[in-house]
Amino acid sequence: MGCHSSKPENVGHPMRGMRGVAQVDHLPDDLASELVQHKVVADISEVFEFHEELGKGSFGRVCRATSRKSGKIWAVKIVDMSNELDKSSLLNEINIVKRLQHPNIVRMIASYEDSKRMYMVMQLVPGHELFDHLYKNNQQFTEAKVRKLILCLLRAIAYLHSNQITHRDLKLENLLLENENQPTSLKLCDFGLSKFFKKGERMQKSLGTIDYVAPEVLDGDYNEKCDLWSVGVICYELLTSKSPFHGDTTDETMGKIFDGILPSFFQADIWKTVSPDCINFIKSLMQDDPDERLSAEQALNHRWMRTPASGIIDENKRKLFLKMVNFGKSQNKLKNKAMLSMAMGVSEEHCKPEIVSEVFHSMDIDKDGTLNSTEFCAALEDYGIGHDEAMDVFNRMDQSKKGKITYIEFVAAVLDEFGEQTMKEAFSMLDAEKTGRISVVGLQSVFKHMQAADLQEMVASADIKGDGTVDYDEFKMMFQQTPRTGPSVAAVVIAERTASRIGELNGFMLPPPLEKEVLSSAQVNLQVEPIRHT
Repeated sequence: MGCHSSKPENVGHPMRGMRGVAQVDHLPDDLASELVQHKVVADISEVFEFHEELGKGSFGRVCRATSRKSGKIWAVKIVDMSNELDKSSLLNEINIVKRLQHPNIVRMIASYEDSKRMYMVMQLVPGHELFDHLYKNNQQFTEAKVRKLILCLLRAIAYLHSNQITHRDLKLENLLLENENQPTSLKLCDFGLSKFFKKGERMQKSLGTIDYVAPEVLDGDYNEKCDLWSVGVICYELLTSKSPFHGDTTDETMGKIFDGILPSFFQADIWKTVSPDCINFIKSLMQDDPDERLSAEQALNHRWMRTPASGIIDENKRKLFLKMVNFGKSQNKLKNKAMLSMAMGVSEEHCKPEIVSEVFHSMDIDKDGTLNSTEFCAALEDYGIGHDEAMDVFNRMDQSKKGKITYIEFVAAVLDEFGEQTMKEAFSMLDAEKTGRISVVGLQSVFKHMQAADLQEMVASADIKGDGTVDYDEFKMMFQQTPRTGPSVAAVVIAERTASRIGELNGFMLPPPLEKEVLSSAQVNLQVEPIRHT
């Protein structure tokens, strides 16, 4: 799971001296975060069957667990209620992670507590930590693969910093691979030391894992740029299989950190095979002076990070855009919200993250981890969709009505087939009273900021039996209704635009009659591969 504490010389323990749970004054709840419910139970074993321990972090342990209702497998972080420090640390982590929606950050779906322990339920990442890949499996990472890994990490950090969150414990042990053969499946986990910060705020508490800690953290006067120093260390370590500042003792390591980058750092033979841009990138992150250090956004724009858009991304945009233009057109109000709970619970391996996340990032021009209306409409208009229709699609996908589309809302719009496990998990999220039925009262406890009339309309839209609630059979029927036949006008425009681009890629333009024949109305739906999951 990526919670091993392989380098025990932590600078400090999370939240030491904390008297209560940190109050959130940034990144307020939206519809997706409201789906992440906290429940008090008498016996957790009635909810989950627990299996082997996956790892330990700076506090608590993580176990693999199976939901008894759906059969779906999760990773669950567990802390003892008797340990006030660990309890407050997990509450802080829950407070932050429940609000995070990013393809390169581990997703949280619920939390529980009983009389003895507290539990944080997260997606299970089947791959190993980068630490295991590098040091236990002796894997050699090419510069090209390291660039992809660091790109994903920087995207996550840019998203955090844009929402005024600093991680403060970036290290190889907290970076997981969903798919060991796919660097873009990288996931950042363990937010036990993370903190909401105010713009311009200086932090004083020295904490983190010593090998990755910036010098100003040791001095007790730092800001969010401490995370970028850690990214530079990670990049160096992945390329060389050697921690740049590691010493035999904590004091020796601290001394090397204060010494900073030395000429000898880049004299080993391995650096003869590394590009000058990569070396410049690392040096730009491991600047002693934080003011001279790149920000996350600047690092993403560094020339080592820049890559031209590929034809693969262009083709995948077409497939996803075809799904987006039809999202939310049905009159079933409950279905749209159910799609959010589907997106929260779906396994990434069934969501084709190498497609969905890369298209999402290609549209995210300002690199803040969300899509505003300008970015979204520009992408659709580039495929021939009119601005008014593009805005209509944007407004349907922006379910929280925050003026931006989060990653979970994006995923919700492009999922189209569901298996039984995911259906049960989604239903359970909306069945807040745990009665086996979705009710207005139950939805009020989930979607706290929605009007009662809207919730009543949601239930009525799927209440086939007319009893004022939606049971599981009625819930499933929402997704078994016959889809609308024939492509929309927007779908035809996207198809025609894509046919034209295919011609351009091959050095010529397809004549209009052939374009119509290649992507006729009857063929459009056949060209869209469904995103399947269990």
